[in-house]
Amino acid sequence: MLIIDPATGAMWKLKDVAIDEKLDKLESTTSIKLQITDIQNLPERQRDELIRVR
Repeated sequence: MLIIDPATGAMWKLKDVAIDEKLDKLESTTSIKLQITDIQNLPERQRDELIRVR
């Protein structure tokens, strides 16, 4: 995940975190989706984990 501040152009990423999710078998050939969100919409927990990308 990469977070970009549109006002300053600063880029952020989340600290390396362990992800433990069950993956379901893909049943169809759907296209990949790009999700764009504002940093203000991130939960506080995720904002605390941001690392600035230089």
